Amino acid sequence: MAERITLAIFCMLALFFSSDNLLAQQKSKQQWKTLPFAIVRYNDDAPKSWNVYRGEHKGVYLVRLWKRYLLIDTPVAKRVRD
Repeated sequence: MAERITLAIFCMLALFFSSDNLLAQQKSKQQWKTLPFAIVRYNDDAPKSWNVYRGEHKGVYLVRLWKRYLLIDTPVAKRVRD
């Protein structure tokens, strides 16, 4: 009987610490926001199903064409001061 109680307490503690780790991982996910005005052309025509998302960092975009995704990472221009 004591073994079952010990096992139950151990399982509850393991579940508690693993769920805390999962919450920390979910907070670190990147948020994507839809670009309200974007123009997409594919073979000189507009695709029927598409969307463009902006990442949290400057110059990172996610383009959805039909069921496929394309990640675009553009270099951010740095200003040079004299």
